[in-house]
Amino acid sequence: MSKLEGKMQELIVQNTTVVKSYAEVVGKKVNTSGHGNLQDEIRILSTELQTVKILDEYADRERRKGNIIIHNLLESTKDKLQDRNEDDIKRIDELIEQGTGVSDVKLTKLIRLGGRGQNQQSKPRLILAMLDSPETQSYISCSENAQAHR
Repeated sequence: MSKLEGKMQELIVQNTTVVKSYAEVVGKKVNTSGHGNLQDEIRILSTELQTVKILDEYADRERRKGNIIIHNLLESTKDKLQDRNEDDIKRIDELIEQGTGVSDVKLTKLIRLGGRGQNQQSKPRLILAMLDSPETQSYISCSENAQAHR
């Protein structure tokens, strides 16, 4: 037998071994599905997926606990985004201090929601203000002065 024929024979044996191994694995999967193990695995994975979704929803709610939405705060007419954001932060700080007496509120993020209006007559966009803690948000929203300004 030549060297080439020997190599071909070796490859055929390897291929046959791989095919047999694959068939054994598939056969075991098919056989275990008859006993319900696959059904159990699907049920377990489904339960785990539901748990992950619930935990994700809980984490999202916890993250949003410190947020407040501010309505009808006129928008700055400045051209640069950074300047408009600084104006919004200053005005929100003033609004909170006037409404609640709290002067050291820390905003972690501020976002105007929606597209910017093309003319000055358009209604001001909502502001999503993310505060440093849910306790601050709760104090601001439950304050008697804040209720009176609504």
